[in-house]
Amino acid sequence: MRFSLPQWRYFSWFRCIGPSLVFGLAVYCTWGFAHELCYNQIDKRFHQRAAAIGLMFAVSFLDVLLVIIWYQAAIAVGPGRLPKVPPYMILPEDFSIDRIGDPAETAHSLVPPVCYQSCPRGNPIWCSACDSVKTERAHHSSDMEYCVPRFDHKCAWLGAVIGRDNYRFFIQFVMYMAILSLFVFVPICAFIRRIIHDGDTQHSLNPNLIVILIIAVFAWLMTTSMLVTHAVCIVTNTTSVEVMARRDDSSFNRTVCYYSFKAGMRYVVQLKNNELHSLWRKKDLWLNMVDFLGSNMLLWFLPLRSNDNEPNQDLEEMDNKVLPLQRVLGHYYEPFSDQTIDLIEKKIANNDYLTTLHAYGDRYI
Repeated sequence: MRFSLPQWRYFSWFRCIGPSLVFGLAVYCTWGFAHELCYNQIDKRFHQRAAAIGLMFAVSFLDVLLVIIWYQAAIAVGPGRLPKVPPYMILPEDFSIDRIGDPAETAHSLVPPVCYQSCPRGNPIWCSACDSVKTERAHHSSDMEYCVPRFDHKCAWLGAVIGRDNYRFFIQFVMYMAILSLFVFVPICAFIRRIIHDGDTQHSLNPNLIVILIIAVFAWLMTTSMLVTHAVCIVTNTTSVEVMARRDDSSFNRTVCYYSFKAGMRYVVQLKNNELHSLWRKKDLWLNMVDFLGSNMLLWFLPLRSNDNEPNQDLEEMDNKVLPLQRVLGHYYEPFSDQTIDLIEKKIANNDYLTTLHAYGDRYI
């Protein structure tokens, strides 16, 4: 667990507009809450100094925590970067298979995985901008200028693209922002009636408290609804972009190329919109949560980077020349769920597929 150095290469000052607005409002609300409510009302007027100090400390601590989380999500860690993935070994390589184990040889292609997303002819999806295979759940980001693994969405409030590596920090930001909003509007609601009905005109209700109350309520409603939405995504193992694609286009489908061990060949199968709800969903709820938040529950609440986000080795550093995709991608590898594999095999048994093919690299599976 540690903090990471910033990736300034991919940082654009234009992305500061959303975070500047968020933190500008946070500073204003913190000032108004601490000075107008805690100091002028709770401390000076009602003589509850301990409560005033406790509330000011809690709100200030949450402000600092949100800054740290934003730094981790937007600058230090980022969404993650998909390693460059060579073409799958569909056709024979241009060198002798007997020389594959020779360290002097270079890996030109990868052993195709058992199941991968493909075009209707069975070829893997290719990203021309990255000159790489676009693996499962990866999308090319024009902001980052590379493919982001498990791309979720582009967050204007954090000024960051949200992917596999910084998704946990995004959830933390939303959660602590909701808690901060509670710490602001609940004390105002608790004291506002007492302030209004007290006849002391010297310490009357400051208009700033009304504005802060409105901002806090709006922020709490927005962050809480967002937190619930993403909680559903986590337990169902889906991303925001996947949910929107299925919802906005009823004809949306996905084509996959699957190797059948029984038949010894590959089948290109089309999965329709209503069959994509469990594409990545694991049967165990805990495994879905670990998939998005990590196995260390302590890090679900702390803005520290886990060891799972270590960069992968470059292909040049790998000595085995018949490389499985799992080794190239590391923790970015996205296996299809057991339910999806069962569905694909059922479609094959019912002759519900587009075409068949033999891939040269299947001999190494």
